[in-house]
Amino acid sequence: MQTSLLTIVLLLLCLFGGISPQDAGIMCICILLFLLLKNFNRYLHFLGMISYSLYLTHNYTGLILISYVRKRTDNPSIQYMTGIAAVAIALVCAYGFYLMIEKPSKRWAMSIKYEA
Repeated sequence: MQTSLLTIVLLLLCLFGGISPQDAGIMCICILLFLLLKNFNRYLHFLGMISYSLYLTHNYTGLILISYVRKRTDNPSIQYMTGIAAVAIALVCAYGFYLMIEKPSKRWAMSIKYEA
């Protein structure tokens, strides 16, 4: 059921969303690998844990790397690899941001006692 729904969504994205068949194929493979992993909930928990940090940092890390490479090459293979590297760097930066800023801030906020 999940595979057929995934196929329909990717087909609609190709037809109406402006996504190339190559991009849809790559997305399909990544999603299927993600769904077939045995520790699926563990990975989702990790992404949920760093989601705010990822939201804050992904645009800067991706923008810097992708714009730098796009100005220097037109090779699609290098651009795809740059996209993969940008995702990896964004995840690493978000995890570091979570460990150094978000987690201590949560701990500090929980230590504040409010009087009613």
